[in-house]
Amino acid sequence: MPLPSDQLEKILGEKFPDSQIQIDDLAGDNDHYRVHIAAPAFNGKSRVDMHKMVFAAIRGTPAEGIHALSLVTKATT
Repeated sequence: MPLPSDQLEKILGEKFPDSQIQIDDLAGDNDHYRVHIAAPAFNGKSRVDMHKMVFAAIRGTPAEGIHALSLVTKATT
């Protein structure tokens, strides 16, 4: 289900305060995104765990219906 990037950014920003988020709409259709997110919550986590945290954060929100979501995650201090 298409979702504007600003709404996706709001959802992620609420779940990961003090994070840096950049969202690229890969197909221009509000349904295929690459999300770059750097967050203190990721400190000490593996890449797999960071991705699981992002997917858990969008579960139950309108972002759950996005067709394709590519993640680039990193920890910040």
